Amino acid sequence: MSVAIHFTKLKKLWDELSVLKPLPTCECEASRAFIERENEENIMQFLMGLNDSYDHVKNQILIMDPLPSVNKAYSMVLQVEKQRQVNGQFNNEGGKNFKKRDFNRREERHCDFCKNSGHIKDTNFNLHGYPN
Repeated sequence: MSVAIHFTKLKKLWDELSVLKPLPTCECEASRAFIERENEENIMQFLMGLNDSYDHVKNQILIMDPLPSVNKAYSMVLQVEKQRQVNGQFNNEGGKNFKKRDFNRREERHCDFCKNSGHIKDTNFNLHGYPN
């Protein structure tokens, strides 16, 4: 599931909950603390729904002081997802432009001196001596 779908589902739930239990409208300190706590809970719910591949950005969000808004956290995670999509697309397309080379494949060599395979006459130790 994409980050956008995950966030949209949570946002719908949060909107339904806000209708059932509306936030206080006063400007007092208790009201601000309540709103901040709800924002923290929403961020935690959002981050807990992400898989382990987002651990780095989750940690970045959690060490921010104060915690960002839910929308800011969503934006940060979405940016990581988009970057991965671009990098994946680049890696998939970029590979088509280059010839694949098999480095493990060894060309068949045959020595004219000893008639064995695996080396050539120029590198035959019996003919030229072993390296020191």
